[in-house]
Amino acid sequence: MPQSLSVRAHAWAPALTNTAAGLQLTASVADLAAGGNQAISLGMDWQELSTADRALGLLNVAFWGGMTAVSAKAGGGSLADAHSFTRLRNNIEFGSPYPQATNTDLQPGQMRVAYDTGVNGRATNIRIEHGGTTNNPATDLHVQAARQVEASGGLRDRLSTLLGSDSPAPIGSAGWEARIEITKIEGEQRLALAALGQPAVSSTERGSLQNRLNELDSAIVEQQGRLDQLETKGEGWVAAPTTGAMQAQSLGWRAAPEGYTWVAGSEQPYIRRTDATGERQYYHADSNTFSTTPNVRDMERVGHGSNDVEWDVDQSGNTLTVSGTLREFYRYAVRSTDELAAQSIVSKKGLPEDQAGHALGFRFILNQGLKNLFPQDANFNTSAYKTLENEMADLVAAGADVHFEIKLSDYGIDGRPETVVVEYNVTLGSQTEVIHVGGREFNNTTNQKYDRISKDDVTNKYTQKDEL
Repeated sequence: MPQSLSVRAHAWAPALTNTAAGLQLTASVADLAAGGNQAISLGMDWQELSTADRALGLLNVAFWGGMTAVSAKAGGGSLADAHSFTRLRNNIEFGSPYPQATNTDLQPGQMRVAYDTGVNGRATNIRIEHGGTTNNPATDLHVQAARQVEASGGLRDRLSTLLGSDSPAPIGSAGWEARIEITKIEGEQRLALAALGQPAVSSTERGSLQNRLNELDSAIVEQQGRLDQLETKGEGWVAAPTTGAMQAQSLGWRAAPEGYTWVAGSEQPYIRRTDATGERQYYHADSNTFSTTPNVRDMERVGHGSNDVEWDVDQSGNTLTVSGTLREFYRYAVRSTDELAAQSIVSKKGLPEDQAGHALGFRFILNQGLKNLFPQDANFNTSAYKTLENEMADLVAAGADVHFEIKLSDYGIDGRPETVVVEYNVTLGSQTEVIHVGGREFNNTTNQKYDRISKDDVTNKYTQKDEL
């Protein structure tokens, strides 16, 4: 590349990206048809390019076109970075989606995540400060921590919207418990940030910090899913402190001990201290005691035969189709360490609101690792997609064979499909007549819907009458 052109590119890039950032333009409203192949090539070669070469390369990708691919690769992070020209500017200038600045109070090699506190208590102006020198491993850890600070602020905003006001949620309500968990995440973040800010962090300490940050990622994903469920159930359920007590009563369990309250869970309730301290505690009916260890029920198989499932995966590791026939599923199955590790990998891809979703529900095929996972919008995963999986499971429980095909398409550079199509048909026993068809095409976005057949219809119309 001619030096004069490189110098000019280096000078132009901040001005152009500052202009785009100031206008709050995003790649989603730009001409995404331009420069796709060049964008991907630039992204793959990013680490080998000089600052000036990176700037010119970005300008050459028709500037708007292909920006999603380039900026995601450039920041080494999520696609959220690709949809903000402010972060694109930071990637060019600092090598991370957050601005970096020298702080003379810090020692050489020391870094920290700094931020201001807005009027609503949320972190603003998130940035990375250093004592004059930086290194890639430390920067990566600080970027991950900065994203968590940003994400937890979003969780608190969503909870405030759910509750409808800043008044305290009633003790024992789902909103009250969610606020405890978010506060705990923020407290753990402060500890992690303090540890990251220490000078001369050893490789062993860095590994420990990485594990802690990964745990915080998982906690944030869990709370995103929980808030999705609360939004689906509605404000009344969020603010009702009696829901957990009603769950416990329906199971024939004792009243909560003095100083504690029942909180509703997805299947079983648990107790927390009314002063919001301490951990969740779970009731063990056989011994009439509480502990911090959840009840683990024995896995139960439901079905009338074996499943036949095949995956089609491309050279990039993206799953294109999952197809086969379902005749069984499992209740109360526990995910293996390898499965949880694969979910952790996938959860770091895609958008901030994504989870590691299973293309074919975990209950049907258990631990399959990366080939059965993709970055999936959390609301889509826990609402419409789960409703479809429940429908298929009810049909299997009734004795039906469910012949299905799942297609994932329109992949982005970060392994995130934009479209998911599920199609299935139902037969009974040795019969070949199709008695029901279901499924639909989904966008991998929030607020997807699926209208399933009712459980009563499954029982009355599709139950296998023959002896199995």
